[in-house]
Amino acid sequence: MKVTTHATTDTLTLVLDGELDASSAVVLDAELNKPEILDYHKVLVDCQRLSY
Repeated sequence: MKVTTHATTDTLTLVLDGELDASSAVVLDAELNKPEILDYHKVLVDCQRLSY
């Protein structure tokens, strides 16, 4: 399975290409733990905190 990540200012989209199987969770976990994704999530959380 191939995962492609698209990020905009307020949306993170993962495009999954291929069959979901036992190894899919490992692939997704690796994708979501990339430094740029973790940074993106941190920015989103910080922005949500500021909106309160």
